[in-house]
Amino acid sequence: LRIMTTNAVGNDEWVGIDDLVIEASTAPTTPVITAASGTPSPVEHGQTLVIAATAAPGSNPASTSLTVTADATAVGGVASVPLLDNGVAPAATAGDLVFSGQTFVAASAGVGSRPLPLVVTDDLGRTGAGTLTVSVVAPIPVVSIPEIQGAGVSSPYVGQVVRTSGVVTARKFNGLFIQSEPGTEDANPATSDGVFVFTSSAPNAAFQPGDIVSVSATVGEFVPATDPVSPPLTELSFA
Repeated sequence: LRIMTTNAVGNDEWVGIDDLVIEASTAPTTPVITAASGTPSPVEHGQTLVIAATAAPGSNPASTSLTVTADATAVGGVASVPLLDNGVAPAATAGDLVFSGQTFVAASAGVGSRPLPLVVTDDLGRTGAGTLTVSVVAPIPVVSIPEIQGAGVSSPYVGQVVRTSGVVTARKFNGLFIQSEPGTEDANPATSDGVFVFTSSAPNAAFQPGDIVSVSATVGEFVPATDPVSPPLTELSFA
């Protein structure tokens, strides 16, 4: 590039600029929330909800640190729950950009879908937002196996989701037999201390005879198709 000016009488002026480079600039980007999850799902009143949010840093210039918070007021928590990426539980691995924290779910949250707004802020003050929607349910009643069986022909809990625990006594191709843990039997001959847990397919190989398991499932009454007039058998079902 050469520029010549002649505004001075008797004097020409030359200006030279060599190696001129014009570059297009890249617009800066803000940090963003790329994914989020809540555990357990659904979550019950009285349980602790673990919140995990994956964040991506901003650019031009690059973010050097990120802060992530969750607004848990919709589930009865505080307005700014810190989510950390420090490798301390519930954060599994430090520095992997997955930020985790936890909050207590209060009965005041009611039941249904509840939104938890998420905010990520970088060291330059740039922010991004996201939302985690969690499903809140009423607490599942905890009942013993004899209470599930009841003293009548059918269970008093038919059609209800219940939670119970017991010792695995046998495995089948489609479920598990469990019974009351020793010392927890009700000593009532009219109420069985065992129940079948129907899984429809092969149960998890981790559950073996002698293991104590906790089960949350729907109570049902099973009548074999080959013997339709037989008394119903109370079972717990995931199907």
